[in-house]
Amino acid sequence: MNTTVQTADHRGLTYLKGALFLLPAAVAWGFAATFLFPKILQVWQDLGIAASNVPAARVAWLVGGLAFSIRHAGLLVLALVGCVALLEWGSKHWAQHRRAAVIALVFVLNFAVIAGLTLMCVAALIPMPLLARTP
Repeated sequence: MNTTVQTADHRGLTYLKGALFLLPAAVAWGFAATFLFPKILQVWQDLGIAASNVPAARVAWLVGGLAFSIRHAGLLVLALVGCVALLEWGSKHWAQHRRAAVIALVFVLNFAVIAGLTLMCVAALIPMPLLARTP
């Protein structure tokens, strides 16, 4: 007979843990979006990569995608918080799956931030050969 009692996490504790695990990624993304990405855009605009016919112009979608994700990050977060609030309010089965869903959401968001930071690094490295040729 199994006499162990599993204690379910309180909803506030689950969301607090999720927010704490998201905090480093949010700080890194905020720093990169505020300070690094504008410099990358400046380099791309000064070299005229997006408008030219150089091979680097073929990946201008990369900078456009990053700009889109930075510009609309607040809306994405608001939509995710709204979905979680609707699930919390309207679903009777949400309490059973809350912890797993928050873990999965935190994992996906952390992965998205790491992927975005990697793409920023790639976007910063693409114009380097052109910088070496400029007087």
